[in-house]
Amino acid sequence: MATGSRTRTSAAVVAAAAIPLIVVIALGNQALQSWRDTRAGSGNHWIADLFQPLALAGWRFNPGSGPHSTAHWLAPLVFNVVLVVFTALLAIAAAYNRGRIAMLFGVWGAVTLAGAAAGLASAPFAYSGVPNIVTADTYRDTLAEGMLLGFFIGVIAGIIAALFAGGNGSDQSRNAVQTTAAEPSPGYDETWPLSG
Repeated sequence: MATGSRTRTSAAVVAAAAIPLIVVIALGNQALQSWRDTRAGSGNHWIADLFQPLALAGWRFNPGSGPHSTAHWLAPLVFNVVLVVFTALLAIAAAYNRGRIAMLFGVWGAVTLAGAAAGLASAPFAYSGVPNIVTADTYRDTLAEGMLLGFFIGVIAGIIAALFAGGNGSDQSRNAVQTTAAEPSPGYDETWPLSG
């Protein structure tokens, strides 16, 4: 693969991993917790559905107080780390030697899958210490919420990665076609048995 294509692919992967990192840092911090809670509890069903998955990304470095004193503070940190790391790993596979459209859908899918994995990884921490609550339903709920958050973030990450992707496909295949077309002809029919 050409150096320019490698550079574009690397830039696309960095952009794909940076978008979830920016979202969880900007919208998941504890200063915005009441803002997230208000939007998630909105009477407008569409707004509530958009903001409910952000509860998984609501990070803090110390235990909550007041109405959030029972919220486990390690679960969002695990969610955010897994989301960003898995996005980077899956985006590498999705971005390798791809065109813009393939990059868009590949990174979008990668972030969605990373969100699902992050939801599953954070479920045991989110419900630790709560008796009789860790069931298959809690894993299903965190999986769905993580996947939904990854889906929303993945749209933006896919668009940004596609902008960095550049070309329409593999530089190697275009070079191979040009090399084959440039070979000289021997000037005689090689299939004729008496040619020499």
